[in-house]
Amino acid sequence: MKIKSVELRHLDPYGKYYETEVLVKVEDEIWRCFTIRIDITGYYPKPSQREIDNGWEPDEGMDHVEPEACHLIAEMIVDCLLEKTQEK
Repeated sequence: MKIKSVELRHLDPYGKYYETEVLVKVEDEIWRCFTIRIDITGYYPKPSQREIDNGWEPDEGMDHVEPEACHLIAEMIVDCLLEKTQEK
C-alpha cells in the first residue's frame, strides 16, 4: 500500500462539528485507489483556533465544537503520514 495524499478536512462553516476528519488516499499493489477516513473525537475544554475563527463564542459552550486537542492530534497524524509518504 502506498499513501497518495493526506488531508485535514476543513470545518463546515454552516454546520455543527461532530469530529475532526483526516482523509488518506491510498493505492494498493495493483494501482487501485481508496480513501480512508480517520475521525478524531473527544472532549477538551478549549475550542480549536479554527472554531474561534469560524465564529465560536464562549457563551455557545462546547457542544458540537472541535476541541483544540482533537485538532492538534489531527495535525500530528497528518504530519506523520506526510513524512511517511516522503520516505518512500
